[in-house]
Amino acid sequence: MTRYAQIHDRNTGLAGLDHPSLIRPWMIAMGISATLFTLFPGTDLWASALFYSDGFILQDRAHIEGVRHALLGLSLIPCVLALLELGISLVTSHPILMLRRHMAFILCLFALAPGLLVNGLLKRHWGRARPVRTEEFGGQAEFTPALEITNQCGGNCSFVSAETASVTAGAISVYLLTARLQHRGWRLSLRALACLVLFSVAVMRIALGRHFLSDVVFAGLFTLGCALLLARQGQVSPRKALARLRRRARMLGLPAPLLSKGPGARPVNLP
Repeated sequence: MTRYAQIHDRNTGLAGLDHPSLIRPWMIAMGISATLFTLFPGTDLWASALFYSDGFILQDRAHIEGVRHALLGLSLIPCVLALLELGISLVTSHPILMLRRHMAFILCLFALAPGLLVNGLLKRHWGRARPVRTEEFGGQAEFTPALEITNQCGGNCSFVSAETASVTAGAISVYLLTARLQHRGWRLSLRALACLVLFSVAVMRIALGRHFLSDVVFAGLFTLGCALLLARQGQVSPRKALARLRRRARMLGLPAPLLSKGPGARPVNLP
């Protein structure tokens, strides 16, 4: 890690995710993916057909469901840790300010990407049928390109993959949580494990006939985009953050000692 990266990570707690140089590669990846799946929508059918032979190869296999839930559980560990820290912070004298920046980031990422964007918006309203429901794979629904809003599904639809979004959020969280590990081998091993879990879940969703290739690709890209957006929004100095919290506390009628700097107040541990 370069000297700049070390200083940047120490100051922000976000392992460089808030660096502006990451926006351009993400936009390029989005542009390439959108172009590919718009001009060549058959790419989705080709990828799904690799796992189809008189039915999707992982369909109706009980042990696969166990593996699937285990991998999803692994990806949720960072979110559980952040929730535990939030619970502990709520019993301290400064509950709003004690949650460290990277833990607050993890909670916001899981809430925004898999929660609000994927499950709350896209899967409810995009209307794309799952592969197993399409005519090409034994169903009755019409196959539609990834970026086309349609009416082939009434709810909990194919676009995008919520599990891939959750595991992507978990992988990003592991990247953050391991940034301060001094042992390079452990840091790389944990990050490699997170990437392996992400890849396994993405392939598994396709092989089960639950999602197309584009569903998992855009799930990952949307989640990464949310992470970059949250990281950029987190570039606020401690002084400004404290001032904002004081204003919001007054608006909400919170007790003054919560954010007070008066006599008897304990130091505030800003993220």
